[in-house]
Amino acid sequence: AVVSTQSGHYGRGVFDSECLDDERVLTFNAAVALLTKLDFKFYGDAKYPLSHYLREIVGSCTTVTFPNFVQAVSISISKPIPLGYKEGFEDMDLDHNGKLDAKEVFNMMKKISDSCYSWADVEDFLESTDMDHDGKMDYAEMLKAFYFSQTISF
Repeated sequence: AVVSTQSGHYGRGVFDSECLDDERVLTFNAAVALLTKLDFKFYGDAKYPLSHYLREIVGSCTTVTFPNFVQAVSISISKPIPLGYKEGFEDMDLDHNGKLDAKEVFNMMKKISDSCYSWADVEDFLESTDMDHDGKMDYAEMLKAFYFSQTISF
């Protein structure tokens, strides 16, 4: 993935160059420092620090993955995530593992829509939103599906 902005192109190499080990993750503070270094300290009208929304994305995790980082950059060049999205995701994550499995996605689909969905609909939806191909939907994938995409609707 590469994020293009008026001030440059930022790909996986920029992120990886800041990683201190083979896990390819940054500490939360290192990710905030990199966002600042790349001139992504604030989003939109510069009222709130981007670190606030990065915290919304990663929750209580102390590390930031590349997909989380790209999500934060995309916020700085588009629009912020409304508060409450993370809490809603956590409410749907019944086993509290940070990801929604097919059953949790099915329950979510029933909760947000009056339409009737089949198990095949759930599988199709998961396949279309599952960026890391683990068969589950994490918070960043949910944001991409519901907040940053105009193609998925219920």
